Amino acid sequence: MNGKEDMTIAIIRMGKLLAGVSSKIRESIGKHGAQSSPLVQEIINRIELFRKSIIVRMKKTPDIERMHAINLRDCRTTITETLSELEVLQNTSVEQKSNFEIFLRDVTIHINNEEKLMRSIKETSEVDIPKEIEDSMLTILNVREQGEARKKLLQSEIDSAERRLHNIMEFNATTEKILLDNCAEVEQKLTDLLAKYDHDIGTCHTLMEKLTKEKELLNAEKKDMEDQLVVQRALYTQLKKEREITLMKAFTKKLELFKRNRAAKTIQKAWRAYFERISQRRRRKARRK
Repeated sequence: MNGKEDMTIAIIRMGKLLAGVSSKIRESIGKHGAQSSPLVQEIINRIELFRKSIIVRMKKTPDIERMHAINLRDCRTTITETLSELEVLQNTSVEQKSNFEIFLRDVTIHINNEEKLMRSIKETSEVDIPKEIEDSMLTILNVREQGEARKKLLQSEIDSAERRLHNIMEFNATTEKILLDNCAEVEQKLTDLLAKYDHDIGTCHTLMEKLTKEKELLNAEKKDMEDQLVVQRALYTQLKKEREITLMKAFTKKLELFKRNRAAKTIQKAWRAYFERISQRRRRKARRK
């Protein structure tokens, strides 16, 4: 067997192998009665595409075939993983089918219980409903009578409230008129006060201007008087000094005159005393003789 025949056999085997994988997946789905999920259908489509791709590539040149051999090993690994996932999906499908059967049984039991309850309600309603209708009518009549009484009471309260509202509105209108009159009076007083204030302010400004002018005149007069006072003080000081000098001279003159007069009197007194002593001596001598 040459290399070409071996390649042909390998291609046939690979095609059968991948086709068998797809068939097993479909058989498993049909056997368990599970619906084909999008994931399972995607796996089948990819396996079919992979099978066609492998067949096409295995028919190429020997150099590329070696690369395909490597890819083939990877593909086998991928197929193994895919089969494992398929087994998991099959187990999940079986579990879901079991859960669905349990759910269906529970639903059937619940429906039977509901049917029994409906029959019981129907039997009870044939006896109790007329009585309940009669009781309901009596209740409705009582409620209606209470509603009418309540309506009359509310209408009476509404009428009373309307009368109070009318009285309040009249009181508010009277009060509003009084307040408006008071406001007008206050506004008039305020206008008069503003006019008086303006007049007083004008008078104050006029008086202020007059007082300012008078102050300026007084300041000028004060300045003149201060200047005159300075001159008068200088004159007074000069006159005072001259008077003091004059008084000093007069005093000195009087003092000199006083000194002279006093000396003359002393001399005269001494001469008189002397003459008196001489006279006494002469008289004494004369008496002795």
